[in-house]
Amino acid sequence: MRSDRLILLVLTAAVTSSFMPQGARAAESIKCKLEWQAAVDRGAADGYRRFIKLCPASPRVRDARAILVRLAASVAPPAEAPPPIVRRPRPTESVSAPLPPPRIVVPTAPIPPVSADDALNRAVAAYNAKNNADAFRLGTQACNAGKARACNLVGVLFEIGGSVPVNLPRAAQLYKQACDTGWPTGCSNLGTLYDQGRGVLKDQPRAAQLYKQGCDGGSTAACTNLGLLYETGQGVPADIARSAQLYKQGCDGGSAEGCTNLGVLTEFGKGGPVDLTRAAQLYRQGCDGRDAVGCTNLGYLSEVGQGLPINLATSVQLYQRGCDGGVARACNNLGNMNEFGRGVAVNTAAAAQLYAKACDGGYATACTNSGYMNEFGRGIPINLSLAAWQYQRACDRNDARGCNNLGLMNQNGKGVPINLVLAVQFFTKGCVSNYFAACTNQGFMNEFGKGVSINLAEAVRLYRRACDGNNSQGCSNLAVRYEYGGGVTANRQTAIELYRKALRLEPSLQHAKDGLKRLGVTP
Repeated sequence: MRSDRLILLVLTAAVTSSFMPQGARAAESIKCKLEWQAAVDRGAADGYRRFIKLCPASPRVRDARAILVRLAASVAPPAEAPPPIVRRPRPTESVSAPLPPPRIVVPTAPIPPVSADDALNRAVAAYNAKNNADAFRLGTQACNAGKARACNLVGVLFEIGGSVPVNLPRAAQLYKQACDTGWPTGCSNLGTLYDQGRGVLKDQPRAAQLYKQGCDGGSTAACTNLGLLYETGQGVPADIARSAQLYKQGCDGGSAEGCTNLGVLTEFGKGGPVDLTRAAQLYRQGCDGRDAVGCTNLGYLSEVGQGLPINLATSVQLYQRGCDGGVARACNNLGNMNEFGRGVAVNTAAAAQLYAKACDGGYATACTNSGYMNEFGRGIPINLSLAAWQYQRACDRNDARGCNNLGLMNQNGKGVPINLVLAVQFFTKGCVSNYFAACTNQGFMNEFGKGVSINLAEAVRLYRRACDGNNSQGCSNLAVRYEYGGGVTANRQTAIELYRKALRLEPSLQHAKDGLKRLGVTP
């Protein structure tokens, strides 16, 4: 969620000015420079409030407060909120609730023969006690005696492994046996295998049929999974209204994931009006049911004050539950809270670990954040090679900031050899994804022939794109081109207007102040 810094080389042939006044340069630490650039690049109120908090002695605090007053006059967007993650429940043994992770316990004495009903009851009890070895032995006995629930239980054990090696085709056979003999959770679990193509050929229409059969039989997990197919239009025609009905049916029956997924629809107004208060209630139900995604989504609403009052300490707790439950975005958000001391004491070392964990979990923004921590030594020693690698991982997952930062490292030879051609490629990818600092950087490369042939017309196009995206330096660089000509016909009035826009976006931008001074205009 944290926007990264903007580092630009924007000296032109006619202008050799810095980004800030001499006095400010002497007074500010490198950290404050980076935080200021991050706030300017993002253009949102939270960035300027963060700058004021972290750099109270900076000469730019007054500018930040002035910008906050201006932003308050308009409806500013909330902090970045990636779409909440929805996922299907894992295979379940019972109709109503998922079971805890398995633990292999080897029985110390042979288990005497028992009746089929006793074997089933003991198998379920052993599974709930995480004694999967006994659960497998007793479940197999009960399944062979015709107990459908026992066949489903043994299928779960073959799917998750532990007491026996993972065997997905065998799990599918057992789920089918359970489904065919009347145990609806077996239908749901078999549907999940067809849905994901695990142990059987992927067949989402078949998965939808199995989910419906399980849902009609009382499996809340099946209702939730069928709802997801209707939401995404996989295996069935897309139908948000039907999806919401199924999520509600699952939620009302105790499916935590159903509550979370219905909360997502409610938060974003899919299939009905936006209702953040109701979304928060649904996320709370999901979280209380041990759904880590529900905890994560509720943590975000608590952080930004949507649907419930802002409570940063509560957000920290909820993100921790989400992170512990394997949600990478929760780990990233918790890292952000630790890095900037929001709801918890500042702990950059913990933040660095959390960003790395979230990156390893596949969350691209966290890879960029982890790269930043390594590049500037926040909470960990500086490691430029690792920073470049993390930015590469972010860029490979289409995180535009990661691409821009990797471009800067290739441009300046930080952590990697100087490679201007690669730098241009990374800036281009970031710009295409609307990270406007990258457009400015790409324009600079075209203006001065770094990694590409000099192309002033292309530089002008890129600076204009950046300026239209409210990147202050893009506006200032475009103003230079209008001031002197080159790539565009010189136009003094347009140059003045662009310098002034740059200063509205960043009141301390010395580059734009100097441009107005050359044109005889008071900044």
